[in-house]
Amino acid sequence: MPEHVDWFQWFLAFFEKVKDHFAVVLDAAGCWEGWLQGEMFLQGRHGRDMTLFTNHPGVLNEGFADLFAVAHPPMVGEIKIVSAEGTVMDSAIEKDVRRLRDRRVTATEAYMVLVIPKSEKQTKLGYRLEKLHYSDQHVERDYGAFKVRIWRIE
Repeated sequence: MPEHVDWFQWFLAFFEKVKDHFAVVLDAAGCWEGWLQGEMFLQGRHGRDMTLFTNHPGVLNEGFADLFAVAHPPMVGEIKIVSAEGTVMDSAIEKDVRRLRDRRVTATEAYMVLVIPKSEKQTKLGYRLEKLHYSDQHVERDYGAFKVRIWRIE
């Protein structure tokens, strides 16, 4: 039987590994989420205990899942990187959380991964994001150039 994957630890180890490169990528507009997905794909693709897919269909009731892993336990995840001031970002985060809660494949652990660049930490949106609470099961870590908040969504 494959080893149990602790998804919180997997995400935190991933961000620890890529933090320096991602700090540079944050200067490149329009590619943040795709870059993160690509790096996650490289780290999780055909691993010993999992296979990770990006933009995977059929797991959520609408659209594609940013991340889906065949593992023990299986995982579905949505990534949001704060890049805009205002309610557009708020509603996009809420929509992803709703999609995770209403997922088609319920025998998965679901995670909302929120990345807040340093440039957004002190904005009105940054302050609102600090107050978000989707689950008592959550972790957060500040990497200097960005902060990561991750919730397990039931």
